[in-house]
Parts: sequence; structure tokens; C-alpha cells
Amino acid sequence: MFEKSGYTTFYEYKVVVQDLIVKEASSDAERNALIAAGAQFIVRLDRLGMTTTTTTPGATTTTTPGATTTTTAGPPSIPVQHESTDTSSPTVNWAAASGADTYTVYYSTSAALTPSTYDGTNAYPGTPNATAGKITGITGTSQALASLTANGEYFIIVTASNTSGESAASNMRNALAATASTTYVNNFQSDSIGSGTLPAGWTNMGGSNSDAFIAANPVDASDHVFRLSGSSGLYALHANSTTAFTHVLGEMRAEQTNVATLTGLYQVSIFGLGFGADGHFKKYNGGSWVNLTNDTTYVANTWYFYHLDLNFSTHQVTLFINGVNKGTYAFESSASISTQVEVSEAAGSAAFSYNNIRMYT
Repeated sequence: MFEKSGYTTFYEYKVVVQDLIVKEASSDAERNALIAAGAQFIVRLDRLGMTTTTTTPGATTTTTPGATTTTTAGPPSIPVQHESTDTSSPTVNWAAASGADTYTVYYSTSAALTPSTYDGTNAYPGTPNATAGKITGITGTSQALASLTANGEYFIIVTASNTSGESAASNMRNALAATASTTYVNNFQSDSIGSGTLPAGWTNMGGSNSDAFIAANPVDASDHVFRLSGSSGLYALHANSTTAFTHVLGEMRAEQTNVATLTGLYQVSIFGLGFGADGHFKKYNGGSWVNLTNDTTYVANTWYFYHLDLNFSTHQVTLFINGVNKGTYAFESSASISTQVEVSEAAGSAAFSYNNIRMYT
């Protein structure tokens, strides 16, 4: 910063070293925000005396001509959260974050939860019916949740902290505080990454296996997902012929919004949930895909959490997306039990991913 005649002039510098852009921050707050956003290297230059402040995730180094170089801790990197296991007290797991002293786990019945909007009671202002919790001072990389509502669905984020502050939130995961018995769980971790083979327990009901992939989750490289991509119109079925189930949960993701007749998860003879080419979620009504009663849009390359609550007395299914009730719908047929689930792709240039499919009764 150079001062003259009552004016303050800010000089901005951009330095490129081996294709690595070095970003300039004019304040400590801006520096911390850049690190939280994932910047790799940040530098502050003060032209008056050329004091330099260099920040990488986890450390800040300040050098002044004629003075000793000092290094202080910077905010931690952002944790990567892994899948949780559905139990009455689910255990949250994450990878260690660089520069972290402790971790905080936030959990809520609303997926709108963020660290900045958590108010100690609710997931975020204006949602009085959402329940939430916060556990601070965790020194390890796992934490069990307790005192949850039986069979309630919870959404979870993790942050890392040190003396310089708190990181941005991790990727979000969900867990069911399950007291019901598990019929089937498939997080595809036991399936090897590759193409041309369906996951264990799945059957080809149409299209080509060449469109089937076991791939790394884009937000957690240690996590395996079932990806369908191609033009054959592949659809795959998992059938559990021994036990009926009344709840289906999982994650689904579309890589585009502009392909005709995007399809998705299908609860055979009961309910279909899909991604529409117009950027809206769709339900299958037995002959075509139509908008949900509570019309809901989606964003490409974003994971969505779905939960189907099946009632075989009324022959209705209640749909939740990211914990929000999206309506109750009549079964497509008068099915008395449900034992199978299907995923599919459109017969065009489309790509979908599915993960952590669970069925309970």
C-alpha cells in the first residue's frame, strides 16, 4: 500500500509459477476466505517496505526487510466426509484435514444446514420444524451421533478448526437413524472400479452392459458409485425376493439437463423418480414423466438425497428430496409388497450416477 496526499493506492499483483496462479489478498479476512474456497497459494504485498505475507493451507509466513521471518498457522483445509453407516447412532467419518486441531460435526433433519446458518436449535432460520445438533472439539476423524429420532433421516457436514478459525464445510452426507431391519444396502464399495460390468446383485433388464461403470465419487475419491453413461438405454434391476421393504433411500446425480427423456430411479410397479430434460425432477405416472406436485428443479453434477416412504395400506408413497417433503403419490399398481429397485439411463447421450442405495422395512 502506498500513501500520498491523503490518497491510498492499492497495487494488485498476479504471479504465475508453473501454471499455479498466486492470488493477492488485501486483508486477513480475504486471505482466509480464499483458503476456505480452496486457493492453493496466496500472497499479500505491501509496497511500503515490501512486507510480504504468503499463505498456503495451514500456514502463513510474514517477511519484513531487516526482520526475522515469522510463520503462523492458517485456517485448516476442508475435510472430505465419507459415507456413514445407518444405525440408531450413526458414526460420521472423514479424512484428516491439513492444519486441523479439532473438528466440528453439524447434523440436521434439513439439508439446508450450513455452519453459518446453524442457530443452535434449528437447521437454519425460518425452519422451526427442523431439528439439528452440533458436536465440537473432536480430535479424531470419526464421531457417533446419539439421541436421534428413531428412523429419522439426518444430513451431516464437518468442519476443521485451529487457532486461525474454522474451515468451510465438507461435502454433505446423510444417514438414517435406523431401528428398522435392513433389507439391502449397496454403496458399491465392494465393486472394483471399471466398466462393462454391473454391480454385484444387479441384473441387466435392457440395453448394453458397456454403459455400466463403477467410478470414483467426484467429491470423495475413496467412494465408489454406480454410473450409467452411453446411448443403449441400459436399465438394471436389483431384486430381493425374500424380504419386502417400506423405505428406499439413496443418492442420485445427473451430469446434464439437456438430454431428452432423462430417467432415473424406478420402484418397480410403484413409483418412478427421474431427472427431466427441462431441469425439473419428474415422477413416472405409468405412461409419461410429469413434474412433481411440489415442483422441484435440479442442478447438473449435484448429488441429491431421495427417500421413498411406502405405505402398503393406503397404496401411497411419500417422496422426500434433501429431507423436504415433495408430495404423496398413489402407487402405479395395487402392489402388496416391494422387493426390487431399478435404475436406468435415457436411450441417448446421458449420464447418471447412483450411490448408497438402502432399503428398509
